[in-house]
Amino acid sequence: ARSEQAAYTSGGVAHGAIAAMLLGGDGIDLFAPLRQDREARKIFGLEEVASDATTYRILCELAGLPQRPFAQAYAPAGRRLDRLDMFGQENPQPAHRRLIPGQPEAADRRRLRAVRRAERAVAMKCLKTLRKQLVRLHDWTVVFGDGSDLQVDGRCFDAARMGRKGEMIFRWMTLRVGPVLVDQDLLPGNADEGRTLPWMLRRAAPLLREAAGRSRLLALLDAAFCEGPVVKALPKNCDWIICANQYRNALTRMAAEQPDPVWRPCGADVGRGWEESQVCLMT
Repeated sequence: ARSEQAAYTSGGVAHGAIAAMLLGGDGIDLFAPLRQDREARKIFGLEEVASDATTYRILCELAGLPQRPFAQAYAPAGRRLDRLDMFGQENPQPAHRRLIPGQPEAADRRRLRAVRRAERAVAMKCLKTLRKQLVRLHDWTVVFGDGSDLQVDGRCFDAARMGRKGEMIFRWMTLRVGPVLVDQDLLPGNADEGRTLPWMLRRAAPLLREAAGRSRLLALLDAAFCEGPVVKALPKNCDWIICANQYRNALTRMAAEQPDPVWRPCGADVGRGWEESQVCLMT
């Protein structure tokens, strides 16, 4: 579909955005590296790139969000006392401050579904191209899910929340098959990882089945996902290893209660400094 700016198509802008991010561009001023380097534009096959104002309009259109006039996005900043910076130089005062809406502005769900369909199509092409040893571990196709906290500064992030260390963060949830990203979500910083992953697993279920083929899946997950809903959302052909650090005390107590006959001696473990070790399997 063509954007409201007749000179640019959605596909062309997406291609240019990828090129710009590879060169360090970000934010509304995304295309600055390409705008400043004609040779870089030639390398990526781009004759022109969008201005900041056009980029804002196109991003709003792609996300399904209404454009906000300047008066609705900014308010006069008022006077500040710190007129000098730490070196004693004049510190220019911003004339306006950004207004943060009460509810975070999220992209339209239909647009997000379209983006996810495109992501899955690209992911499947990548998985079919990669060597099997990059995706598989022994006889399993490896699935890895995790959340990453993205620290942000400034007043442009309406969904940022305070993290464990007092910083403002977003939470980026990702699901991968081998090294390939197959599903993702960008969430407020206080979002529960364990409640988010089941939705991602269900969305990615058809791709996971196709990626595994006749092999079984192996899900590798950390302690944030040691929850019943996560395990129930895993595909039927999926084995899993999930860290259970938060249950360490209960598991230690349960292990101590097991009778001697269920323990299998494994001998010394020089690497860990153990003179002897034993293991038991319990449910």
